[in-house]
Amino acid sequence: MTAQQIVLSLTIFFHDIFTVLWIGGMFTLGIIVLPSVRSALTAEGEIKKLVKAMQTRLESFAAVSMVGLILTGMLLARRNVNFDGLLALSNAFSLTLAIKHVLVLMMVAISLYRSVLLGKRKQPLSAKQEKLKLRLLFFNILLGAAVLFATAVNAAV
Repeated sequence: MTAQQIVLSLTIFFHDIFTVLWIGGMFTLGIIVLPSVRSALTAEGEIKKLVKAMQTRLESFAAVSMVGLILTGMLLARRNVNFDGLLALSNAFSLTLAIKHVLVLMMVAISLYRSVLLGKRKQPLSAKQEKLKLRLLFFNILLGAAVLFATAVNAAV
C-alpha cells in the first residue's frame, strides 16, 4: 500500500466516523433514546435533566464532526475527477454533491439554532419551544437521511 493510499484510506475512514457521530447521533437520539427515556422515566424534571445531559455531550461530538466533515470532504472532493467545484452542476457527481452541500448547510444551521438559540438559554424552554426543538431534530434526521442518499448516488455515478 502506498503512502497516498494510506492517506486516502484514513481520510475516508475519518469522514465516515464523523458522519456516524453526527448523523448517527441524531438518529439514535431521536428514534431510540428520547422515546425510551420518556417511556422509562416518569418525572418530567428528571427526563429533561437526562436529555439535556445527553444533548450536551452529543453537541460536542457534532461540532467536531461538522468541522471534520468539512476538512475531509474537501480532501475527498478535490481528488475526484468528476468534481468541478463547490456547488457546480456540470455533471451528475457535481450536481448530487451540490445538493448534498446545500442539505448539510441546512443541517448545520438547524443544529446551531437548536444548540445556541434554544439550548443555551438561562430560562427553561416553553412547551412550544420544546416542541420546536424536537421537530427540528426530526427534520435534521430527515435531512441527514437525504445526505446519506446523495452520498449513495455519488458513489453509484
